[in-house]
Amino acid sequence: SLQRAVAFFVLFHELGKRVADFWPRVSFGMLGYSIGRTHSIMRIATTASPVSGADIRRRMQDMALLHNLINFRRGLNAMVAKWRKRRELEGTTSLGKVESHTDFRMIEVL
Repeated sequence: SLQRAVAFFVLFHELGKRVADFWPRVSFGMLGYSIGRTHSIMRIATTASPVSGADIRRRMQDMALLHNLINFRRGLNAMVAKWRKRRELEGTTSLGKVESHTDFRMIEVL
């Protein structure tokens, strides 16, 4: 109702006035502000997020792709480890004797 709106306006104006009057007293005039000037520039953000929906969608897609790449890397490393273990147990590879191991990291993540 209109009465409630006016009551809130009066309440917050009085609160702001008391705060504006408080600072010069406790800081010996060094701190303070004019309630008339600051009232007109006070704004309340009403948007939930300053980022657009398209940006959020793109970030989610990037995160999903990164998650898939990490899972792929883990699976590939597991397969290579199993292959190496099996070949070491046999003692040879298709190319001959096992002499050195190559690091098969495909992607450095983070």
